Parts: sequence; C-alpha cells; structure tokens
Amino acid sequence: MPFSSVEELLLVAAIVALGQVVYALAGFGSGMVSVSLFALAFGDLKFFVPVFLLLCLPTEVAVTWQSRSLQNWRRTALVLAAALPTLALGAWLLGSVDSSRLAFFLGLLIVVLGFYYLLLEAHLRFSFTQKWHLLAASATGGILGGLFGVAGPPLILYFKSLRLDKDAFRAALIGIWLCMTCVKIPMYAGLGLYSVKSLWWALVLLPASFAGARLGMCLHRAVSEAAFRRFTSLLLIASGFLLALQNRP
Repeated sequence: MPFSSVEELLLVAAIVALGQVVYALAGFGSGMVSVSLFALAFGDLKFFVPVFLLLCLPTEVAVTWQSRSLQNWRRTALVLAAALPTLALGAWLLGSVDSSRLAFFLGLLIVVLGFYYLLLEAHLRFSFTQKWHLLAASATGGILGGLFGVAGPPLILYFKSLRLDKDAFRAALIGIWLCMTCVKIPMYAGLGLYSVKSLWWALVLLPASFAGARLGMCLHRAVSEAAFRRFTSLLLIASGFLLALQNRP
C-alpha cells in the first residue's frame, strides 16, 4: 500500500512511533497500538503488518541488548518450544471453530484480568511459579496466536503474576518477542508478503521507529514501579477491549 500524500506518510510515521514508544516502555503493546490505529485509518493490514514487524526488530534488538544481563534464555527457549507447535494447532482450529465468538469472550476475560491487576493485585495475589505454568501460558499463547494473531496476553499475565520489577518484566517479554520475530519474518517472506516496495517503506519509516523507541526507553527509566504496573494493566485492559470490540456478536 503506497502512501498517496505527505499527510498520509506523516500519519503512518506517527502511528509507528507511538507503537514503539509503548513497546520500549512496557515490553508489549506495539501491535495493539499501531496495528489497531492503522486499521482504523486505512483498513488494509496486508501491507502494514509485515512492514511493522521489520520496524519492531530494531527496538527488540536494542532493548534485549540493553537488558542482556536480565535475559533468561533457557526460559525463553521453553516458551518457544511450547508456543511454536501450538501456533499450527491454532491455525488449524481457525477453520473449524467460531473464532469470532471465542475472541469476544477472550477479550472480556483479558479486560477482567486487567482490572484485577489494576485494582486488586495488592489485596489478592496469585502467583504462577511452576514450570508447567509457563509452558501452559506459552502453549495457550501459541493457540491464540494461530487463531487470532494475539499470542501475548497469557504470557503477559504469567509474567505479571511473578511481580518482577519493571526492568526484568520488560526484558523477559522483549527477549521472547525478539525470538518470535526472527521466526515470523522468514515465514512472511516465504508467503510472499515482502517486496521491494515494502522493504523501501520500512526503510523510510525506520527513523520514526527509532525515535519512538528512544523516547520509550527514556520513559521506561523515568517511570516508577507503581506507575509501570498501572500502565501495563491499562494496556491489558485496552487490548482485551479492542479484541472484544472487533469480534463482538
């Protein structure tokens, strides 16, 4: 999808930058922000989603390198081992279940859990510390990724339950997303979703992505632990609301 005016290009650049601000700040939410806004403004995601994946890669590499001392690659490998096979299961289920109804109720569940973390976590705490909890979250995320393209919420909820500090929380998620991006880019290429034109637009939009990531990193250092927890809970609520809204009966 070529942009037909300077105004359109500036709008897309702002959408990309905003997504990277959120991504570098929280460790998740870039797709929810940027893909949702792009769909609202333009509708056609076939061009944008593969390009945006390329634009997320520098942010993921930079944050992962910055937080390399906090990375737990053994845990990341377990996540990938459990999630990647179930991606195929989710894709197969897509053709045999009423996915829109499932997505609607999933969105409502995410909203409820987001409000729990926002309002009740200090008074009523759940902790998922067993290895099988991580494997279950990863496998569930894979199925949801295949069904809806939304693999993040189970893993986000798992890591929020561990009550990691903001640096460890972001590092854990970004390391996982980086590995998944490295898998998805060749998959998209194999499906013919990249072209000279899309690679050119990724290059054009790279400065906006870089600027957003830099701002997000600065904000991550500036926000307090309490503010970070509230922000990530609000992001969860927003992602669940969008999922339910897009798939409402």
